[in-house]
Amino acid sequence: MITNFTRKNFPSIYPWVYSAFPEAKAEARLEKIARRLRKGPPFLNPCPKTTRRLIELAKAWKASQKYLIFSDLTEKETLRLKKADKFPEFFQNLIASKPLREAFFEWLIRDNNVFEVFVYFPKIALRLLRANLSARIGVAKREALKISKSLPKELYILVEGSYEPILDEEQKVTFKNNYQLSWKEIFNIFENKIYDGGNLEFMQEGIINWSPLKLGLWNPERHDWDRVDLSLQYWFRSLPLFKTLSASEVKQRYEVSPKPHEWIVSAVATRGSRNLDFNNTHAFLELAIPDQKGQWSFYDFGKVAKKFPKNLVQLLGMLCRLTPATISYPDENIFYTFRQEGKIAFVITPEEGYQLLESIKNDLNKAKAGNFLYQIETENCAKWVYETLKKALKTDKLKSFFWMPLLETEAGGFLGAVFRMIAKMPKLWQIPAMKVGHMLAGSLQTTVIKEGGTSLVKSVFKHDFSTHGYVFLPALLVHKQEATLLKTIWVRSWHTLKVLSRKASLQCVKIWLKIGLMGTLKIWQTCGILLGSLLSSSEEARRYISIDRGITIVGRQYGLRSFLS
Repeated sequence: MITNFTRKNFPSIYPWVYSAFPEAKAEARLEKIARRLRKGPPFLNPCPKTTRRLIELAKAWKASQKYLIFSDLTEKETLRLKKADKFPEFFQNLIASKPLREAFFEWLIRDNNVFEVFVYFPKIALRLLRANLSARIGVAKREALKISKSLPKELYILVEGSYEPILDEEQKVTFKNNYQLSWKEIFNIFENKIYDGGNLEFMQEGIINWSPLKLGLWNPERHDWDRVDLSLQYWFRSLPLFKTLSASEVKQRYEVSPKPHEWIVSAVATRGSRNLDFNNTHAFLELAIPDQKGQWSFYDFGKVAKKFPKNLVQLLGMLCRLTPATISYPDENIFYTFRQEGKIAFVITPEEGYQLLESIKNDLNKAKAGNFLYQIETENCAKWVYETLKKALKTDKLKSFFWMPLLETEAGGFLGAVFRMIAKMPKLWQIPAMKVGHMLAGSLQTTVIKEGGTSLVKSVFKHDFSTHGYVFLPALLVHKQEATLLKTIWVRSWHTLKVLSRKASLQCVKIWLKIGLMGTLKIWQTCGILLGSLLSSSEEARRYISIDRGITIVGRQYGLRSFLS
């Protein structure tokens, strides 16, 4: 936080900053210890007391994360934390600073990143956290950070398939199309991606020249993007690959076992709070396409507004107005490890998959022509997910996972008070009252688009939403999955009421004993295990009863959203 220039030219400021900002002093102390560690072996005097305290604080931190259903540390997380034994001085100083230790927990537990990177390079790890790169690395490719084996240790990060040093923020990096940026500029782009999408993204090849909103590479010579050619039949193969999944990773992420030729599509929803608020909630699509190597190429697409509101005035201006939209690849929410997530996966045929991609391509062409619109209640991301899947799968069953009355949502603040007031009115008055409220908020504002060569005037006021008051709410999908998660054991048991062999029953008990969880909730789950002895097979018991697997599922779908936690 304090640069060498400031320290050299303004020495009087140096102690004042440290006294005014104690976290800066703690960060500098950690970096000083880390510099010593980079030059030689770690301290050889382990301190179990420090490690136990770190684990206790990690448990408390995880329990405080409201987006998690199960907040116990997993066995893998505990093993990672026990590595602190080798670095007693570092973690004694880390524990003393609440902001720094919480940053460490976010790095290690929430974002699923490498333990040693934070210990040897805390300054860079904190910079990656502030730049929203920590979650990207943990989700897309945690191996993108590499520490040199030689001394002193150096840190490298994956950039378009090759590793580049990251110690100097002024150092230039060259991307495709001879696009050159310093690390400082790169960090700033990722910090502001939530507002403008930026010209960089993080995927399987690391940091790449790619705009998720423009679907193209920035060309500094033309001062424009080299966009993907949507006229190609297999246009999606021109997209940079987000990630490659193995068969076991596919099964872990989607709880399905597709055949080598089968595709998987998943409706995914995230929410920032464990209620039915339509603020901080989003829906998008994930698509896994099999390749010739027995793996699946992973893509995700989401509908977003072309311009993101940067302040309250802009937000209010967009609230009841249809604004230009596009399809983002990848969707930003896949990196939101701080949100709760739910998903519904479908195994589909290649024909259905190509039809789904054709629908996405048509929407991209509409967006390019300015005929694709977004509005939080009427033409939102969840509606797009539903309609896209409906076209490809020829089913309307997904609607119930998103569709609900606006007045039954749990909005906060002023809007929540207004909704509650209208909900208390007689049924016949509610829709007219909502209509008047939306008119006051700007629902009469119009947007002109073209459909089939005909100009159409669109507005929220003329939308069929004004007649029924129902919305597609992404948070509802997560809410329904959370509500039924603990019931899954019982429902599945009664649907497959068959007697297991004694060996299979004993295997269920062994799985439970191996995990050894305690508490009232766990006792309830023990009852599920006893009932599980009536399941059809030991594999069935493992799938629907194993608490160890259950936590992995919950950790992935309801908070710690890495591909392999």
